[in-house]
Amino acid sequence: MLQTQLALSKHHSTFRRHHESGVHQEEKFLEETAQREEIYQSSITDLEQDLKNTRANLVRVTTENERLAAEISELNHQ
Repeated sequence: MLQTQLALSKHHSTFRRHHESGVHQEEKFLEETAQREEIYQSSITDLEQDLKNTRANLVRVTTENERLAAEISELNHQ
């Protein structure tokens, strides 16, 4: 009977260590995932801002090109 209790106690202790280790690994994984998600979100925000600036520059350059093309056309017809 004593051997059974000792074996059961040892098994329980081993199980508890493995369970705690698993929980610790899961918490660490969730923490790392949250950190990566934060970095990705920051990168997405930066890229969205870059896209907005690029679009604004495109509109500006296109408008300027159209203005210059109109001026050249007018000068050619004079």
